[in-house]
Amino acid sequence: MDAKEYLNQARILNNKYRAKQDEITSIEALLLQAVSYGKDGTMNHDNNKNERIILKLMELQDDLNKQLLELMDKKAEIIKTIDKVEDPNELSLLHKRYAQFKGWNQISIELGYSEAQVFRIHSCAIRSVEEILKR
Repeated sequence: MDAKEYLNQARILNNKYRAKQDEITSIEALLLQAVSYGKDGTMNHDNNKNERIILKLMELQDDLNKQLLELMDKKAEIIKTIDKVEDPNELSLLHKRYAQFKGWNQISIELGYSEAQVFRIHSCAIRSVEEILKR
């Protein structure tokens, strides 16, 4: 695994986590739709259908919690690696890109460099991380 693949692991896990969050939100909305009210104002519901939806929701929330723990562990590992980079510009860029998941434009604004300069710093930073990973 090269340095970019290594550093992008947390971003990939973060994207999976957010997708799972969206899925849970969708199922919660389905659950709310499954409950209806009768003419007398009392709640009517299909217990069997609601039960299946609730079980699926609980299963997804459990998966989400596991993904969050995996994301936190991987992010901590990547940050620990990034913190070994000696150049302050490279260090800052790596944190913004791979720990805070910021886009190139945002990074260039925050660092006060052109995007071209940010890409040059990034290339040097990737080489620094590759050296760290070889140790």
